[in-house]
Amino acid sequence: MLYLATHAGAQALNLAHLTGDFSVGKFFDAVLIDPAPQTALRAVYAAADSPARLLAATFASGTPGDVARVWAGGDTAYQARRDLAAIHP
Repeated sequence: MLYLATHAGAQALNLAHLTGDFSVGKFFDAVLIDPAPQTALRAVYAAADSPARLLAATFASGTPGDVARVWAGGDTAYQARRDLAAIHP
């Protein structure tokens, strides 16, 4: 699923030369998901038995409130108004 959202997407859009993986010189776009305590997504994260399950749960159940930070083109485009020191010093 992650492949489909990254490299395969870049290939489908004919952008693989610019983005889609972590190669040096490519654009870095990413979303940091940090579900709040006592939410269903946090409970799934705590019990998930694989990275695939984490990713599927994020796609199926994530909300805008779970987004902690967004990078576009390597720059911070959004940062939630909460303390991220524990997850990204």
